[in-house]
Amino acid sequence: MIKFFSAILIFFSLTSVALAQARLEVEFDPDPLFSADNFNPGDQVSGQVTVTNNSESVQTVIAAAANVDDPAGLARVINFQIVSSAGSSIFNGDLADFFNQGELVLAPLGASGSQVFNFTARFKLTDNNDLQAETLSFDLCVGFR
Repeated sequence: MIKFFSAILIFFSLTSVALAQARLEVEFDPDPLFSADNFNPGDQVSGQVTVTNNSESVQTVIAAAANVDDPAGLARVINFQIVSSAGSSIFNGDLADFFNQGELVLAPLGASGSQVFNFTARFKLTDNNDLQAETLSFDLCVGFR
């Protein structure tokens, strides 16, 4: 059983009296982005993250994993892909590599712009049962640098 959890990292701008509009809006579809109770070799889960820049300047969109809990090393047999809405591959490798690399730049995003990123996690085909019944969880953080 594998469970994927998602989280949103949002930065707010505060005025002296009231909360202003967030510079960043992040929408996960579905929310949580990944969730699978019975994730078997060959299975995959996918979702989209829409990022909107409400600021008046270009911002750099980043993604990172936080709160990773992978005691059995399941992330090494899960292929993780991030593709822009234009079809450009941003990341394609083991989920463990994504965990270890820290912040990943997704794209620059213009003022008042919005972009969709497609995330896919695929359990690699294997006949190794050592990971059966193991779990994995992490928070996917998306924000501006």
